Amino acid sequence: MKKITLIILIVSLTSCRTMVKMIANIEDPKVEKKEDIVSYMEDYEVNSNYTYALKDAQEFVDVLGEIQKLPNFLFYNSEGTLLNPENKNKCISDVGNFIKTLDSLDMKNPVEKNKFNMEYVTSRMVDLDGNPVELEENKYYMIGFWAKFMGKNCIKKVKSYVDEAEKRDDITIVLVSFDPQEYWEQEYEFELN
Repeated sequence: MKKITLIILIVSLTSCRTMVKMIANIEDPKVEKKEDIVSYMEDYEVNSNYTYALKDAQEFVDVLGEIQKLPNFLFYNSEGTLLNPENKNKCISDVGNFIKTLDSLDMKNPVEKNKFNMEYVTSRMVDLDGNPVELEENKYYMIGFWAKFMGKNCIKKVKSYVDEAEKRDDITIVLVSFDPQEYWEQEYEFELN
């Protein structure tokens, strides 16, 4: 009875969003250093060599406005065109299965998602030291957007998709961290509601 009363008291004093954030281990974003992100990736056994970041706070706002959720994964072909098996502008719900069936999908009409082609994405990302990025050529590119502040469920999804993609030699894996970086020159203020 005491536990139920405590839960009711907590819920009444906090919003539902606060409860969800607490349960999912989601935090407000904080400025991260390269070493913190690399260590976090290693803690979850994800190769940190795949990890990049956004150039600055404005890119954070612009790209997040396009992808709208974290984690989110986009796939591109060697021409840099966004791929989607249903030829619609929507997210891929089963990334692991999408990776497995990538070659067998009917991609005669790849999706052009507004300006969100691969060049748009890669021109906004840098390595964890803030340097420009040039990706090696490959048949496919998996670009995943994630954030440390989104909690352990986010990185666990990322790991499962990376594990599946690593089974193939024809996918370049790119993981773009949405965590604010210490090299960003602009002031950064963002709070999850």
